[in-house]
Amino acid sequence: IVIGHKLYCAHSNFPKTPMASSIEVFDTRTMQPIESISLGRNIGSCTWVVPGKKCWYVFFAHYDRHDAKHGGEEGKDVSYSQLVQFDKKWRRQQSWILPKALIEEIRPTSLSGGILIGDVFYCTGHGAGKCYLLKLPRYGMTMEWIGTIEIPFDGQGIAQDKKGNLWGIIRKEKQVLKAELCKE
Repeated sequence: IVIGHKLYCAHSNFPKTPMASSIEVFDTRTMQPIESISLGRNIGSCTWVVPGKKCWYVFFAHYDRHDAKHGGEEGKDVSYSQLVQFDKKWRRQQSWILPKALIEEIRPTSLSGGILIGDVFYCTGHGAGKCYLLKLPRYGMTMEWIGTIEIPFDGQGIAQDKKGNLWGIIRKEKQVLKAELCKE
């Protein structure tokens, strides 16, 4: 995500284990690295980062597969994936897990992209051509799955431009596609 002249990139050592993650920050004018924020290990594989109100939201994925090609940690599966809220100094504040029904929908992978529009997280998986809409719960630790929209790209990241359009990729075809977000 770009904020001002800074590009914030989710980074992990995928498919290595134990999983370790960081946020890598680049100057958009020079594309030179300017900061690296280590988030450590044992949380999962960092797949996306978005700013919130006075905080950061970072998603950490876990996968059902446990091998050198597909990553994953022995004894953990998709149900260990979580959204973590950090304060502006990157201190962990709280976290939420995915609803069981969504875990079954995206299994054996997890969420690979996400953006925050208002109070709704628009999240993509690893190839379904769907965008899962999630909200933080008023109470408890499980996110609320409030809907799903069809998108013309297959996940592996999502972005929104200033006009409100969603952007994503079809990785195998090396395509970048735009989807207009319907206004209700």
